[in-house]
Amino acid sequence: MLNDLQKKYSEKGLVILGISTDEEGAPVVKEFMKETPIHYPTFVKTSGLEEKFGGIWALPTTYFYDRSGKQTDKIIGVQTPEYFEKQIQRILK
Repeated sequence: MLNDLQKKYSEKGLVILGISTDEEGAPVVKEFMKETPIHYPTFVKTSGLEEKFGGIWALPTTYFYDRSGKQTDKIIGVQTPEYFEKQIQRILK
């Protein structure tokens, strides 16, 4: 779903970033990404990165930011594609 959204809205300015919380680090994440194509940048969690987001304690957690970099929403748990579409359209206006 995130790949589809990235493709659909990238020309309008959408940027999706992933953060892997895998404790085994980059080698495991790179192998996973070979098997599961992800078409947006994905970072491996570090203590500094986690602190920037106020701690990542539940998965999935989704943060929404507007064009100025202001956080507009934080959602914990699985959401529908329709929910993501609504949030993205609101932010990209």
